[in-house]
Amino acid sequence: MKKEKHNEKVYPLLKANEQGIILCPFCFKKHKHGKPGGHRIAHCHKDEIIAYAIVTKNGVIYQENGYYIEYK
Repeated sequence: MKKEKHNEKVYPLLKANEQGIILCPFCFKKHKHGKPGGHRIAHCHKDEIIAYAIVTKNGVIYQENGYYIEYK
């Protein structure tokens, strides 16, 4: 998983398709976001979240911080 670091926080860097759809690393559901790319909040429903945090060698990625999106 590619990562983006900003303000001492680590975020997943996700690729959106032409319609702005990404596969969320926290609930494994598809979310739709508008353009342009950049920081977004995860649209996970509380009872569908599988991971509230993902541990990587560069730090911990928290669901509550969201993610960065770039378009293909």
